Amino acid sequence: MVSCTDYYASLYDITGLNAQKFYNVKIAAVNSCGLSEYSPILEVATTNCPIKPQDVLTTIDGADVVISWAAQANIVSWEVLFQGKNKSWTRISECSDSLDLADPSCKLSNTKIQEETNLDAQELIIVKIRGSNSSCSGPWSDVNTGDAKIASCPEKMAAPLFDNKEAQIRKDSITINWTKLTGVQAGGDGIEVDKYVIRHTLLTNDATPIPDTANTGDNAEVEVSGSLRKWKHDGLENSQNWRYEIKAINALGISGSDCGLWSDPLDALTGQPPNKPDEPSVCITDIDDPDCQPPPPTRMRLRGTGGGVVNDVDAPKVRVSWALVSDEEISAYKVEVLDSNGDFKVHTGCDVAAAVNMPEPHCFIEMSSFWDGEFEMDQGTYITVKLSSKNNKGWSTPSKWNIEGAVV
Repeated sequence: MVSCTDYYASLYDITGLNAQKFYNVKIAAVNSCGLSEYSPILEVATTNCPIKPQDVLTTIDGADVVISWAAQANIVSWEVLFQGKNKSWTRISECSDSLDLADPSCKLSNTKIQEETNLDAQELIIVKIRGSNSSCSGPWSDVNTGDAKIASCPEKMAAPLFDNKEAQIRKDSITINWTKLTGVQAGGDGIEVDKYVIRHTLLTNDATPIPDTANTGDNAEVEVSGSLRKWKHDGLENSQNWRYEIKAINALGISGSDCGLWSDPLDALTGQPPNKPDEPSVCITDIDDPDCQPPPPTRMRLRGTGGGVVNDVDAPKVRVSWALVSDEEISAYKVEVLDSNGDFKVHTGCDVAAAVNMPEPHCFIEMSSFWDGEFEMDQGTYITVKLSSKNNKGWSTPSKWNIEGAVV
């Protein structure tokens, strides 16, 4: 029994009751003469307030943050608060109004949360939640267990690079690689790079950018998938100087934010080592004859049994010739001869420096050089020669050796 001493009261809160119990209530009035009869009995039942929300979770979904928690029965509204940088709690209307009461969750852009909370990039997003029913509001939840953080734009990337420079720089193309960004570098845990943007610029020989002209597309930006780590720039001309820069774009950039910084540049000159030369022609002659006709019979200098000279007369010369490739920009040649031990050695008797400027490159080698010195080849030995050529990108693969020609 409870007493109300406010004589004019028509409303009284009875507290301390148990939830989900039935109670009978009747009322009587008291004055100086005594107690009145009780009113008819009113049967009422108490209800439950919502319980503390469970399983509060924050997850990253692209440029958005999803907040979810376990549903409860008879909820009429949910309230979601976000902890700001100053530790105060902030209500964001988009995450409290018009929520699905049966399957509670809300999705906000990462940018919106940052604007409302003033959190810095990579700071943890902390929320708490409570529900209300027709009777009362329940207690606040524990803070979220998810690890969603304020996302950021991708970090500045390292300059593009080459995994194999010789193979990736050709006369008509350049292939570049880059180091992919992940985790915090990509914008935060759960954030991935959606695409890479590559800027390529044509340069003069002194590395000055050439202004782009209409419809050439020389200086342009190309977008490639965030899953890639290389890109091939096709359709180039030989000896062109190109500059490459790259930046990463994540979901924040795609959603409209000015995201991503350009990397430091990588400059590269198109070109490649010369192609493998054709096999050289080798013959014996005394004259500068392209057809390499055999000379008149001539006595040769022969080695004696002790390695000495028997007949010290002039021997014919060996002519080595090869095809000129006009667009290779050759700066040097290398002629190698198979010695008596089965090893190819550079023959210094071939004037390859002079051959660089010849329209039909060739050289003459003294016959005596094959039996003297380091080659030590016996009379009748087949003279086997292979050729390499060089430009500003390096040496070619050696040619096949000649399949016919001259003997010592």
